[in-house]
Amino acid sequence: MNKEETIAGKTVQGVSYPDPWGEGITILFTDGSKLNVYERMQAGQIIVKYNGQEVVYEKEFSDD
Repeated sequence: MNKEETIAGKTVQGVSYPDPWGEGITILFTDGSKLNVYERMQAGQIIVKYNGQEVVYEKEFSDD
């Protein structure tokens, strides 16, 4: 995902968790956008997709 997206403040329409090994968790928002989180091949790598595009980890957030 190349552009910045804000999901804070969106309203959740539904959550789908069909199976823990394939699709993972999908959150559907009322505007039709989707956030999908799943583990890649039981390797511990977490993949996040927003509207079908993979979100690339770019920076570390701090608690400050």
